[in-house]
Amino acid sequence: MKLMKENNFTRRKELVCSLLKQLKDTCLQLKDLAEEMGGSADLYLQKVFSENNDEIMALVEEYNGNIRQAEEISQQMTCRMNDWFAFTTDEKNLSGFLFPLRYYLEKKEVKSFINRSRDQISEKVIRNRFVREKLDGMEEKLRSRAVMKIESEEKFIAFNELSGLKKEILGHLSYLMPTIPDLCPLEFTIDDIDHLIVKLSPVG
Repeated sequence: MKLMKENNFTRRKELVCSLLKQLKDTCLQLKDLAEEMGGSADLYLQKVFSENNDEIMALVEEYNGNIRQAEEISQQMTCRMNDWFAFTTDEKNLSGFLFPLRYYLEKKEVKSFINRSRDQISEKVIRNRFVREKLDGMEEKLRSRAVMKIESEEKFIAFNELSGLKKEILGHLSYLMPTIPDLCPLEFTIDDIDHLIVKLSPVG
């Protein structure tokens, strides 16, 4: 009976040792695949964005163009206000017989110009809000497309299979390891695996 118990204990240790070796191999494969996929993810993303570069650049140019136009309109407003100030402080204009009428007409025209300019700037700002939303939506859409391409890749499928295998091995280990009294710690990292394998391997 005692011999049978010792044999069962030995087999459990051997099984845990074998599972740890398999776990280590699986983790190393996962690490290598993750590094390869990290590079391919960037390439896929770059390719997808490159394929849509013309549309992206057109939106970016429209966005920048709206900013430039808004700045030009703002400068025109400043110049028009400076002209208005110069008109109202010019001694020659002030002493003119028709100055009250000219003042009224000029003031009305300046006010109209300022209102039109503000409306134009507001239009550019609103337009850029839509352009920015479109760019954000396009970026999200292109990233999703890149992810779909990556997910269809053999490496990604292999990575998922290895992840499932790792989870299965850990499940077995979490059940078996507590049944071995001298096995400590029960929680371990990938760096501890070699030490545990040595500890469980038969001496000699």
